[in-house]
Amino acid sequence: MPSSIQIVLLAPVGLVLYAGSILFWPIYRLLHRKRTRRGRALFQVFVVQLVLYLGWSALLLISALRHGDWLHGVTVYLLMNVIFLFVGVAVWSSTDNGEISSDGKTRS
Repeated sequence: MPSSIQIVLLAPVGLVLYAGSILFWPIYRLLHRKRTRRGRALFQVFVVQLVLYLGWSALLLISALRHGDWLHGVTVYLLMNVIFLFVGVAVWSSTDNGEISSDGKTRS
């Protein structure tokens, strides 16, 4: 049985492996403080991904409590990570990076 220290040290590895693509928008916001169309598009992908992760986690928790079988459901996290990795890269590369003014209109 792993100790608490091992679990804490391995948590970032698990996050990157199972949900690394969810970090696109937060990293983008750290690097680019201005509001841009790309940032807005990445935020929308972030929200969709967060809702799907939370929904799947709830279903997985219910399954674990009722049936005790949850290991096969974890592979869906890997699948979602790969899908959203491609979606995030596609949004990042295809969206124009025009600034958004305070009134909500875009500038190039």
